[in-house]
This record gives sequence, C-alpha cells and structure tokens, in this order.
Amino acid sequence: MKPLTSRTFASLLFLAFFVSASAYSPQEKISISDYISNATYVEVKKSDMMKMSSYTHNFAYVDDAEFESQDPSAYWLMNRMLQTSQSIESADDAWAWEMMVDESIREYHRRLGRKDGSDKLALLAVEELMGSYYAGNQWQMNCACGVMSWVAYYDTLSSYYRYIHYFKDCDLTPEQNKWIKGLLYLEYTEWFNMNKAMKELLLEYTVAAAGYSALPMQISCTHDKWASDRNKELEIERCIDDGFGWKPYSTQAEEVSVEKFDELVAFYKGINKKAIIKQYIASWGGAETTAKDYKEAKDRIGNSFDCAKISKIAERYALAISNWRDMREWIAETLPEEKRSSYRALTRQIHTRLYNELLELKQLWI
Repeated sequence: MKPLTSRTFASLLFLAFFVSASAYSPQEKISISDYISNATYVEVKKSDMMKMSSYTHNFAYVDDAEFESQDPSAYWLMNRMLQTSQSIESADDAWAWEMMVDESIREYHRRLGRKDGSDKLALLAVEELMGSYYAGNQWQMNCACGVMSWVAYYDTLSSYYRYIHYFKDCDLTPEQNKWIKGLLYLEYTEWFNMNKAMKELLLEYTVAAAGYSALPMQISCTHDKWASDRNKELEIERCIDDGFGWKPYSTQAEEVSVEKFDELVAFYKGINKKAIIKQYIASWGGAETTAKDYKEAKDRIGNSFDCAKISKIAERYALAISNWRDMREWIAETLPEEKRSSYRALTRQIHTRLYNELLELKQLWI
C-alpha cells in the first residue's frame, strides 16, 4: 500500500481518536457526528440551504408559470434542489445538500397529503414534469438534461448517505463498524473531489473550444452517466458489506495499473498549448500534423484554454485519486477477511472506469 498523504493520515488520526474516545451502542440514535469530523458545519450548511431554498422565485433554469401549473409540487421540489445546488463547493456541502433534499422530499409528500412517500416517487414526478421540455427546442432540452443530471447526482449522494449512515456489519464490533463508517465517508470525500475535478476538466479542457447549441445537454448527460455509474457500484458495495446475506463479487474488467493511470493524469498536469493543438488535430481525424493543420488548429483554439488552470485541476485530481486508493485499501483491510477479495475486485473495476473516463476527456469536443 502506498504511503498515506499528510491530509489522509491526519483524517485517520482523527478517526482513531474519535472511535476510542466515545463508546458506541447499537441502540444509540445514529448521528452524522459518528462519522463526519465536520458534522457541525454540515448541519449549519443544511440549515442555510433550507432557508435559501425558500426563495423559489429566483430560479435560474425555469421561470414559467404555465410550466409550473402542470405540477406545482414537483416544480417546487425541483426548484429547491437546483437553487441550493449552486452553493455546493465541498463534499461536506454535498452531504448537507443531500440531507436538505431529503427533508424537501418529505415536505413534498406532505403537500400532497401523504404521511410518507419514497424519494423515487418524488424524483419520478420531477422527471415527468421535465418530459415536455425534452420534446421542446434546444434550450428546453438543455434545461431538461441539466435538471435530470442533478436528479442523478442526488440519487448517488442518497445511496452514499444510506450506505454510510446506516452501515452495520454484524461480523464486526460496534467500534469497528464506526471506524469503517468514518473511512467510508473519507472515501466518499475523495470521490466527490475526483468528480468535481472531472467536471472542471470537462469544461476547461474537453469542451473549452466547443460552442454548439447542444453542448450544455451533452455536458449534463456526461455528468448524469458519471453519477449513475457510481450509483450502480454502490449497490454492489452494499451487497458485499451486508452482514446478513453478503454476496462474493468478481469482475472481468481489465486492470489498469497505478503507473498507467498516473501517466494519464500527468498529461493534464503538464498540459501546454502545443499538446492541445496536437490533440485538437487528432480530434478532427488528422493523421499527420502538417504546417497547415497546425496553423488552422492554433487559430481555431485561440485563447480558449487556460493551461495553468487545467494543470491545477489535474493536481487536485492526482491528490484525490491517490487518497481514494488509500481509503479503499484501508476499508478492505478493516472488512472481515472473507470479504476483502470481493471489495478489492470492485475497487479494481472502479479504478478502470475512472481511468477510461479520464481518457475520454482527452478527446476534444469540436
């Protein structure tokens, strides 16, 4: 296992102290402070988002009375989700946002006279509301895809929340369970950091020189796929970690070495105008870089790319993927021995997917 970064090691020291400093009873009410070191901040952020979400008159995506009249409750829920999503900067922010949306979904059902209702039913109403926009003009389709990408993102965060918040392996002691919950939250944090960096690379590098009308829709669909893929993997993880009826897991995914992955990350870290021009020519199918091709590519690219910014994003991604690998191995080591090979197999599969997604971003959209 690679040496831990200073930030990761500090987080683990906190967990070690936290687990040993307080007894944990299975009957005790679960609190986010059981696994989040910044729990107070998360609660305050959620409260701030609840206040912010009440100002639904200032909706950046859709402000259409006729559209709202089709399903006022679904419109209200959609409005709250998207209005507050703009304030997400960190993994803790995203966790607070998930909790805020959970409360909003409960309020959505109360508005419809229901004592209880699932999040799937509420999100389906939002999806159905956006249905008419899918059949509209390009701007409306862009809006619809933007909304649904946030729905997919919430769905993944919700899966993370249920997985971590209610994690309990009956083969482990209460303190071991609490330790793993903390590690799982750190793994989630690094996933968030990688996902955020990927979104920024998509904007600053992959689509920086693109400007066609359907671009926002394609970007949203890409975000949707990234979130949905992680959600599917979380389902597998829950099956592995289930203490009552866990299922072994294996994968046929081709393994990508750490060295190969880091070499790809190094491409973005060391990005320069010459490399972008070369990739730009390759993106339109140019077999060889002639002087004419080079000049045309240079002219078309102009000042669309900020190489220094791209490099800094890649540095953050490099740190996140390194920490993520450490977290996955720590979690595997903490699991009962019979589950470790299954968890590591899934980690290899995720590692390969992350590599392929980063590789796809090299192909410039023009």
